[in-house]
Formats: sequence, structure tokens, C-alpha cells
Amino acid sequence: MKIGIYKPCKTIFWNDIAKDTNVWSREIIGMSKMLADRGHEVVLTSTTDYTNNYHNVSVGKVSDRFDVFVVFNGAFSKQKTTEKEIFDSLKCGQTMLIASDLDLTRTEHDFELYDNISTATKELIWQHSEYGAVEHYHMYGQEMYKGGWEARQHRGVFVGHDRHKVEKMLDYVVRPDIDFYGKMESLNINKIIDRQTAYNILKTRTYSPVFFDQRVDELHFVTARPLELMLFGVVPFVDKKYDMGELQFDANDNRRVANYQEMYEKAQNMGKSEFLCLQKRGFDQLTEIMTGNKAYELFMKMVD
Repeated sequence: MKIGIYKPCKTIFWNDIAKDTNVWSREIIGMSKMLADRGHEVVLTSTTDYTNNYHNVSVGKVSDRFDVFVVFNGAFSKQKTTEKEIFDSLKCGQTMLIASDLDLTRTEHDFELYDNISTATKELIWQHSEYGAVEHYHMYGQEMYKGGWEARQHRGVFVGHDRHKVEKMLDYVVRPDIDFYGKMESLNINKIIDRQTAYNILKTRTYSPVFFDQRVDELHFVTARPLELMLFGVVPFVDKKYDMGELQFDANDNRRVANYQEMYEKAQNMGKSEFLCLQKRGFDQLTEIMTGNKAYELFMKMVD
């Protein structure tokens, strides 16, 4: 199967990953490798620094002929070529939208153009949308960092921004025991750091909160954030209203918390043995995700 991949208005940084500020490249690279490793021909049709260094992955044009054409959601309104013009030039069997960003999906895409919409929720929030484990793509081909208790400061950390999180940022993040790096537009705070620096910091902390605001929680939408935390050996303490569809965490998972106070108490009572136990649970959970089997199964289910 020949699969074209397109990301509007962004460069796919395959080699210079430091420029991948919002991790869109890692998401695309993960999917590309997952499909290429299973024998499919993958063609990157966006601007990219890719240099033909991975088997079955090449660079091409939107106008090439494909069996499946995949669009990772993005801002068509910021580029000269419209979404309709892209689709008018296609020669393909099926089209798929990867919907991992709520705002972009709602405002930038014409759903009528797509045969399938692959989402990060089991809720039917757009027409012909299905859960596709899209948050798993970030993890494919990554390496887990297993630095233990002695390698870390016993502190919390949050790296990110307040989009879809304004209501709970004050509760979970603006706290003396939480190191914050990122951007809070609601409080005019800008502490953005580059991705490699963020990864280096995650390797030295023990826990981090995961949450959305009510509007997103009610859609059962999930994110790659807790998976990324587990990748670096950080324990994700997950707000009880996050992932109510239990795609990533069971309802009774003891990493769930009701609020900052409960998270703080769990963190303070977490000694070396419990930390290592929770860390291992994350590694075990990731081990299966990183095979790509689930995401591939759901992808093929949509295009078969």
C-alpha cells in the first residue's frame, strides 16, 4: 500500500528534531515508521528535512498517486493553498484525517473531504470519526529512559501550555513544589524551553500532573502527554476526569487524583519502592504501545 502523508503549514523535521516545537514531527515520524516497518510505501508530501534515511520512506508530491492520503490536522488558513485545492489535485483511493488537535480539527477542516477521521477519543464527535490510538504514534521508535530514584529530585514538573487547561492550571501547576516550563497566556507567563532541555528536565523529576478542562474531559479526549512522561520514567498523576473513556487509565488506577491536594499527598508519601513500582507500571504500559500493534490495527481497520 502506498500512503501519502501531509501536514499543512508545517515542516516535518525528521532530522533536526529540536525544531519540532509542538511535537507534530514526532507524531508523523512515528506513524511513518510504523507503516514502513510493516512493508508499506510511505511518502512525505510536506516540506521536510528528511533525507531518505529510513527504509520504505521517501519524499514526494501531493499530486502523486496513493492508495491512502493522510492529513495530520493543521492550519490551512495560514497557507496559500486551500484544503479543497489540495484534494482537487489528489489521485488516491481513500483519505484520512488524523485529528489529534481539537481546535485545528474544528476550525480548519472540511469533514466532507475525508473518508475517515482518526481521533484520540472513542466519542463520535465528528462525522465518520473513530478512535485510532493517534496518541500512540508519538511513542513508536522511541527509547525509554529508566533512571531510577537516585537520578531524580523528588519534585513535580509540568512542561506545556494552558490551552484547554486554564481552569486547572492554577490548581495543579502554580504551586511551590511544581517546576513549570512553558507558556501560560492567561497569566502572561512565558517560560518556553526547547525540547531537548525539556527532556533533560523530565529525566530528573519524579511526578507530573495530567489534566484537561471540563470541555475536553467531557469528550473523553486523550493526549500523548502521560505516555511521554512515562517514556522518561516520570509518574503521571492523572486528574480523575481525564480519560473517562479509560483509553489509557482504568477508573480505579491509583495514579488518578481528584485534585492537587490528593496529588501532593500521594507524591509526598511516595518513597523509593513505590516510585519504582509506579515507574515500572508505566514502562510496562508503554512496552505494548511502542510496538505500534494497536495503532496499526485501528489504521488498517479504517482503510481496508
